[in-house]
Amino acid sequence: MVEKSKSKEKSPVHHIKDEDLKHSRKLNHGELVKLLRKGHYSIISAGRNGNNDKEKSMRPDDLAFRDRHLQLRDALEESGMNHTEVVGHYDSEEPSFLSCTTVEVV
Repeated sequence: MVEKSKSKEKSPVHHIKDEDLKHSRKLNHGELVKLLRKGHYSIISAGRNGNNDKEKSMRPDDLAFRDRHLQLRDALEESGMNHTEVVGHYDSEEPSFLSCTTVEVV
């Protein structure tokens, strides 16, 4: 019997370590409410695309989505875009980013 390999070879992907994040910020409840009421923001995720037949059949916690999430975080960080990691909910919960042009909350 021939056993199939469960791991796929991937090109190495650099992921910025949590402690090296310069544009990531945790918001307290008041800051979040103020941003949502008066700020300009976007919510972005790298999760499952329901319009993609292959991805529709994948589990939301598939490692491919985790890798894409980290790549998106790296791209946000490298672009200098301020962001906060949040949990989004589309068909199911998934890690997402709340991104805003400024994080200045007074």
